[in-house]
Amino acid sequence: MEGGTTTTKRIRLSKTLEEMLSANLIDGFQKAFDIKYPHGTMLYPDNLFGQPQIDNIINNFGTFDGKAGLSKIIGGRFIPGQIDILNTVINDFTTGPLANEEALKINTKAASREDAKAQKLSEKQAQREQKSREKDQERAAIQEAKRVEAEKGEARTCIEVVRGKEQKWQLRTLIRR
Repeated sequence: MEGGTTTTKRIRLSKTLEEMLSANLIDGFQKAFDIKYPHGTMLYPDNLFGQPQIDNIINNFGTFDGKAGLSKIIGGRFIPGQIDILNTVINDFTTGPLANEEALKINTKAASREDAKAQKLSEKQAQREQKSREKDQERAAIQEAKRVEAEKGEARTCIEVVRGKEQKWQLRTLIRR
């Protein structure tokens, strides 16, 4: 992260990651403070680096790059090694917990996309099956209608045959008289 002082995209951290970064920054600064003042001093660590500076880092996370950008965001006075340690803490955080959360978000989005695709495929399959059932029912209804028509035709034929025989019988009877 050496180089320019600003980038364009702010990274919004979850509450858990904010708390984790805050604790890591405090620990990192405490190490730098203890190195500079091993026997103590009249100053307290949070007089030089406290919650306002941490909030600036969190609120501008991703918009600064390297030590120069970090020192610009923090502002104020620094003790020797402070920027180096804080920059290391931020780099470790970016490649550790933040990267893990980003990977988790990406995996979650990919999984939800896959679930959505699977849901769409399932819905399409259900629609195809429904259309197939409807077509099968339609074919069955058509076949049943044809069967009924065929039976009606056979019944008419039988009736006509019986009528024909009856008429012949009646004609024979009339002719004999």
